[in-house]
Amino acid sequence: MDIKWKSKRIYDYKGPAIYLRFTDKEMKNCNYVGLTKDFSKGRPFRKYARKRTGRCKKVVIIKCPEKRLNVREAYFILKFRPKLLNISKYFKMAYYLLKKEEVLDLLDNYILTKWNASPSDWKIITRYMQTYKTTDDRMLEREILGNLGLIFHKSYYDNMQQQSRQNEYRYTI
Repeated sequence: MDIKWKSKRIYDYKGPAIYLRFTDKEMKNCNYVGLTKDFSKGRPFRKYARKRTGRCKKVVIIKCPEKRLNVREAYFILKFRPKLLNISKYFKMAYYLLKKEEVLDLLDNYILTKWNASPSDWKIITRYMQTYKTTDDRMLEREILGNLGLIFHKSYYDNMQQQSRQNEYRYTI
């Protein structure tokens, strides 16, 4: 994956950031993506973290607003696919930021694998995936991912909103 980075040294920044650790100087092999609420405390450069993540040649720091910290971390995990992190855990948070080809690659190679489904389930999954590949309708794509259990259904969100309204009503009486 070739990405052209515009680099700028930051020394006086104190705030939330996403950091990426690379094992090579060309920045092709990312082995860890993390977040920190305060960059100035030095979390991206911890010495004892190398035991788990291995030696890193470069660390890239990306400034980020605190409200979007988790979503941006999930996006970079899905984009760079570090070996040490569980990609399927972050799929729900940031799949909609990726292109359709990238989503298909993630589903085929990392999330929906044949070894973790029964043969009858695998037939259903392949049918859904064929429909997902051929459609251009965003709502149908979202429905397919919801049916596969990869994201929440719209009805789930509606139920959650309705429950929160009921709870608010209970506490106001």
